[in-house]
Amino acid sequence: MRLREKRFFLAGILTASIVALAGCSGSNRTIQNEATEDNKSNSSTAVISATEETKHEENNAVAKDKEANELLTLRPEVTAYFGTTYGDFLKKGGSEAEFLHGSRHIAKCPDLNADAIFEGIWDEATAVYPVEDNSELVRLEGNLAAFFTGELEEQSVDGFLNKLGANYNVTSEFRESGGTAYYVSVTDYLHVELISKDNSESDAVIEIACKEGEKISSDSYCWVMDKEPDGNVFSQIPRERIKKSL
Repeated sequence: MRLREKRFFLAGILTASIVALAGCSGSNRTIQNEATEDNKSNSSTAVISATEETKHEENNAVAKDKEANELLTLRPEVTAYFGTTYGDFLKKGGSEAEFLHGSRHIAKCPDLNADAIFEGIWDEATAVYPVEDNSELVRLEGNLAAFFTGELEEQSVDGFLNKLGANYNVTSEFRESGGTAYYVSVTDYLHVELISKDNSESDAVIEIACKEGEKISSDSYCWVMDKEPDGNVFSQIPRERIKKSL
């Protein structure tokens, strides 16, 4: 082979090699790009999955909180007052009781936005009923929201009783109230007895100032006791207190 032909032959081989290497380089870049895209896709899918799982957990938490808020349960502070005396009340930080009417005295509760009513003790020397350390608690009274945990939006009586039914065995009825010469009551009230589903004894008696067909809300005024009261509780409430509560 002549020298000139050899040069052309070698130049052709060199050019083919360079083209081949360039082709290989392009293939490698294509493979790398495809791998990078796959990694990005997998990473995005993982991020989306994690985000969706987080949102799912958050939604579950919100749903559980909403469900818990919809359930109505007596505050533990309420039942802690049952069976206590005026002396016990003062030790808990309760305010001094003031005369209400007849033999009853009223005082502010230290841990509830409510009042406590105590029965005075007959004093033959003075012919009155002063409140003493061993005077018994008659009831608690205030707005409905003061006594329950959970959401208390305006609702029908049936809706309110259904919510109570999640935690209690509920017995209820509308009653007509009585009156006296000095104190008059609302015309009707809802009498509700609550018994824990894991307890055979009554947890509380609640009487709410409302008539049939009316709705109940967090502002509904009520009386809370630990047992069936003797006589009509509402007939012993002064007119001005009833008007203020409705």
